[in-house]
Amino acid sequence: MSKTDLQQEWEQRLNEFRASGETATAWCAARNINLSRFWYWSRKLRTQLQKHATEEIQWLSVRMEEPSSKENSLTVQVGNVRIEVRSGFNPTLLQEVVQALTHAQ
Repeated sequence: MSKTDLQQEWEQRLNEFRASGETATAWCAARNINLSRFWYWSRKLRTQLQKHATEEIQWLSVRMEEPSSKENSLTVQVGNVRIEVRSGFNPTLLQEVVQALTHAQ
């Protein structure tokens, strides 16, 4: 069995475990799986996912400009789209808009 096949097998096992609702001890005992091996693969695959997520982080440049009005505002530019953010904005909505624009490029 290749390293990739083994990893896929453990990914499938861990997905089945999560869906089962059982404790790790009970789930492993019912399937005759070594508990130490289970925790090894759980930790290994979680670390790989975290590393992969970190590699996908992209930084955006920010250019500060003087506000065009007396009201405090901030202009955010993603690609060629500009968003003006004013006092009292909804931060969750801004985050969702920026994520949508980032993925659309």
